[in-house]
Amino acid sequence: MKQSMLVKLHTKKGYRELVGGRLPVPGAKVAKARRSDLIPLVVSRPDTDIWLVRSVDPLPAGEYALMIDPQNFYIFPFAVSD
Repeated sequence: MKQSMLVKLHTKKGYRELVGGRLPVPGAKVAKARRSDLIPLVVSRPDTDIWLVRSVDPLPAGEYALMIDPQNFYIFPFAVSD
């Protein structure tokens, strides 16, 4: 799996926002989140077609996004509830 990160999203008026993010511009860094919104991950590959991605600590309720290869901007938003 290319570089991956898990970030906390912030909700405003029914939208999820990545605070501190940038729009993709050729040759520029994208998906730069505030350090306080980054969540440490453990990534393993138990099989050739399987990637296991988990947070180091349990996630509290909230909105999150798994970002894979920030240069190409693959974003998978999800929510954790109580």
